[in-house]
Amino acid sequence: MKRILTFCFTCVIAMSIHAQTPDEILQQANELSGVEKFEEMITLLKNNKAVFYDSKQDDYIGVYNIYLGSGFFATQKYSIAETHIIEGLNILEKAGGKYSQEYYTFYPFLSSLYSATNDTIKLEKIYLNYLDITSVVAGKNSSAYAAVLWETGIFYKNIARYENALKYFLQLQEVYENYHDKTKEVYVAILNNIGNTFMELQKYESAKKEYFQAKSICEKYNDYGHEYSMALHNIAKVYEFTDSTEIAIKYMLKAKSIQDEVLDRTSFDYYSTINSLAGYYNYLQQYNDAEKYYLEALSIQESLFGKESAEYAILLNQLGRLYANLDDYKLSEEYYIEAKQFFENNKETDGEMYANILTNLGNLYCYMVSPVIAATYFKQARSILAKLYKTNEEKYANDYANTLYNIGYLFLQSGIITTDLEDAEEYLLKAKEIQDKWEYESIFWCRTVSDLGLLYIHKRKYDIAGKYINQVKTVIEKYLGKENTSYITILNSEALLAAVERNNELAEKRFKELYELLGKVKVYDDMSPKYLTLINNIASWYFMQNKFDISLKIKQKCFDIMRRQIYRNFGIMSADQRNSYLSYNEIDILMKSYYPLTAAYITSATQSLAYNNALFSKGLLLRSTNEIRDAILNSGNQNLISQFEQLDAIRQQITALQAKTDKYEKDYIQSLEDRADSLDKALTVASVAYREQKADLNIEWKDIRNNLSDNEMAIEFIDYQKFNKEWTDTTMYAALIVRKDFENPIFVPLFEKSQLDLLLADENKDTGKRIANLYNGGSPRFYNGQKLYQLVWQPLEKYLSDIKSVYYSPSGVLNQISFAAIPVNTVLLMDKYNLHLVSSTREIVRMKTKETAFLPVHKAVEYGGIRYDVENSQDLIASTKKYKTEETPYWVSRSFSNDSTRSGWTYLQGTEEEVIEVEDILRKSNVPNIKLMGISANEESFKNLSGQSPELLHIATHGFFLADEKSIRETGFMQIVNNQNNTYINPLLRSGLLFAGANRAWKNEDVILGIEDGILTAEEIAYLNLSKTNLVVLSACETGLGEVQNSEGVFGLQRAFKLAGVKTLVMALWKVDDVATSEFMIAFYQSLLSGKTKQEAFKIAQQQIREKYKSPYYWAGFVMMD
Repeated sequence: MKRILTFCFTCVIAMSIHAQTPDEILQQANELSGVEKFEEMITLLKNNKAVFYDSKQDDYIGVYNIYLGSGFFATQKYSIAETHIIEGLNILEKAGGKYSQEYYTFYPFLSSLYSATNDTIKLEKIYLNYLDITSVVAGKNSSAYAAVLWETGIFYKNIARYENALKYFLQLQEVYENYHDKTKEVYVAILNNIGNTFMELQKYESAKKEYFQAKSICEKYNDYGHEYSMALHNIAKVYEFTDSTEIAIKYMLKAKSIQDEVLDRTSFDYYSTINSLAGYYNYLQQYNDAEKYYLEALSIQESLFGKESAEYAILLNQLGRLYANLDDYKLSEEYYIEAKQFFENNKETDGEMYANILTNLGNLYCYMVSPVIAATYFKQARSILAKLYKTNEEKYANDYANTLYNIGYLFLQSGIITTDLEDAEEYLLKAKEIQDKWEYESIFWCRTVSDLGLLYIHKRKYDIAGKYINQVKTVIEKYLGKENTSYITILNSEALLAAVERNNELAEKRFKELYELLGKVKVYDDMSPKYLTLINNIASWYFMQNKFDISLKIKQKCFDIMRRQIYRNFGIMSADQRNSYLSYNEIDILMKSYYPLTAAYITSATQSLAYNNALFSKGLLLRSTNEIRDAILNSGNQNLISQFEQLDAIRQQITALQAKTDKYEKDYIQSLEDRADSLDKALTVASVAYREQKADLNIEWKDIRNNLSDNEMAIEFIDYQKFNKEWTDTTMYAALIVRKDFENPIFVPLFEKSQLDLLLADENKDTGKRIANLYNGGSPRFYNGQKLYQLVWQPLEKYLSDIKSVYYSPSGVLNQISFAAIPVNTVLLMDKYNLHLVSSTREIVRMKTKETAFLPVHKAVEYGGIRYDVENSQDLIASTKKYKTEETPYWVSRSFSNDSTRSGWTYLQGTEEEVIEVEDILRKSNVPNIKLMGISANEESFKNLSGQSPELLHIATHGFFLADEKSIRETGFMQIVNNQNNTYINPLLRSGLLFAGANRAWKNEDVILGIEDGILTAEEIAYLNLSKTNLVVLSACETGLGEVQNSEGVFGLQRAFKLAGVKTLVMALWKVDDVATSEFMIAFYQSLLSGKTKQEAFKIAQQQIREKYKSPYYWAGFVMMD
């Protein structure tokens, strides 16, 4: 409630008995003020101005002006109020002097006025004048003088002039010590306030003395109430700021126990105590206790101020940091985002707290190894802090330098395996420049200089690196000792520097010290990416020194930690973030590092570790995406399923729009990508997939062995970097094999990649001759079949006795080989073994435990006899209409540049006959099916299968994979899709299938507006939902080709269909003869629909075509993959 008077005062004015005297008017004004009718009060005084001025009495005239000014003050007309109040005080001073009772009574009106207008210059003058007046009128021994001392001290404290504040608080203390009872609560409050001021001045011992004195007075008189609790609270704060957190907790808990009895639990002082305890436990890494108190503090904040307050948002930020420390990244992200949203909603996005939240989000995404997102937040924070730093360097130096460091650190981490080291150097040096000025030798300075040392190691500027490393190590040891993260980090850099300078003795000493320190001091959680990097560095060092037993022990720990980290992080990441996670921080390189150790140190343990790693790493991204998708689609949760379908629609829209080049489209695509990423992450978190997938991630070699029969073998082909005293550029291939009777997997070295490359380098444009040369088992002088056998299979023969079935998973260039056609003396590999091509031998577990019979088939769709040239565009438009709905906004047409080539795709006569035959076989087997030919076989019809796909899908058409820049450059379609180098980056845009009307787009002819272009890329297929499809038969050329990427296998049509949810694929490794292809397919379906398994039917068809066409060109190109 607004009141006119700030201080209690008594107006000593003689009252007249006559009507409408000045006294009566002032009485009425007081009454109107009491009920906050200030406008009526102003009107009353204005209307009766003459009564006061006609009295000729200065005290009436002065009081009249002050009353009128107070009315204007209450209505926030401060300028008018100031004029009247000053005029009134001047009249009173003239009448009785500034030490008169009337002047003394009304003078505080000015302090209220200038407090409201925040005019600290005038306010300071008022307080000092009022102190002088009060000392004369009331005396320096009075409580009135003490009250003004209090208010003056508070004023200076509020404007951060703590020395001035302390001066008046100490005077106040002297007044109370000499003239008042020390047991009074107000005296204890004075002591606490003096202590608070000493705290602001960082005079902690002086503060502690005051707080303990306050505590002693309370204890002396058995006063264990609120003031006593605040004394304990303040003592705790002293110990907090002097790094005695455990003692601080002791006093703060005692303060809380008292406040539990004497305070409402929604009071601000109680909240302050709870929040402090939360901070203490968080600092001591006692996160469960910290969580309890933070959540209680959050509840109090909500009851005090509601959720729409800055204090509430600040607590959300603190909770976000807590859950980041608890490795609960999902909750951490939620709290950070909610805090961030508050400041954005209130348009407070240029302040320190908002920048702090952005920085915390950046750090969170660093923990989650999502560097692109982290960099976005760090750069936003940098922009804000750069402006703040210009306004007050000292205040914002720490935050600004830390943000620069964070960005530099991100570039450093990515620069180790890319080209970002120059950017890293720029940011780290700028951070150091600021820290040299404001935070020299602080822990933050140490961190920056330490990373500069690591940076210059990677830039091979070893002298500069050594300078920084030695400088910072001295500082860390001096101020922090050795048992801390800073020392561990610099020790790692020192060890790496010694290693690259070939100072093996020093490197050995430092790596050993580092390993012992990591075991002794638990400064890193096992789940920390930093910890994984450190111990892997140690393992790599011991490997390079041929100390394989030590390296193995650490590598086994690395593998366990890596698996647990991936399981935890993948469960809250979008697909893009999972991909980034593996490439950033060298996780994908770490996965490959187990193989060189096995090659050099063949033991039961190393071979087991290598096989387990192959099972875990091969197709990890593909597997995780499919598991999550399947869990959503099988959940029965219509809301989740609807969101998943929405995500697919957005992704298809992005793919379609990528051909646009104007800025508007690029901005829109970015907004769609942001939406897709956010929705993808939400779906991952909401699904139960990852809880179920944990068992899948933990499949090990023994699970494979236990699912094999006596006459079966599993082979994981692997590739890795060769180590020969130092790391080389040579890629080696090996096989890891398991049989039912093996006690451990066996590692079998095979060949150098260059050896196989020579065999595959035949540039003969006649595909038939090239394939014959590769697989023919004749004289090695003329044919390569025997060489191929010697490289790929002969080293395995001694382990294959009594084996009839082989499950094999290729790696790298082996994905281009048709294993069935490899010659073995006078026969082929397919004659000796029942070969099963699998993406990973982990598929054996699924095939043996979950595989169901292929029949019955309830729905099949066949494509063939497709017209790639359509002269009448209206016919094509009409054929697509039935597939279009308002819910498919992603259909757009593409336009192409005029300089593209005009070579198109020819009609495949054999495919028309083929699908007619397939339809006949399906019909005779009572399989409901849809045959799409001519212009009916359009891209729209295929995309319409998404979400309602058939169990069997047969596609007889042209397929393509463009492997080189020349092919991309010469194709008009690819020139547009290659906007911003998309196709060079993404191989799924370089492969695809052709549907009706495709030649218009491919040959750069007029594209029909409003419909699809007939070229279905692998990228588009990947975003469809074909999870109901058991088998896809790609009766098309080169559908098995693609780009091999790390452990993820072939990126092309096979990956696209797997991402879409298809279980089994039949595809081609090369351009296959049209007639032979049709015969193969007909033979395959006849066997399949007679009751044979997919694998049995495939092998029967392969054998039949082989009997008719001896050259492997005709029958070996097709492969079946589970």
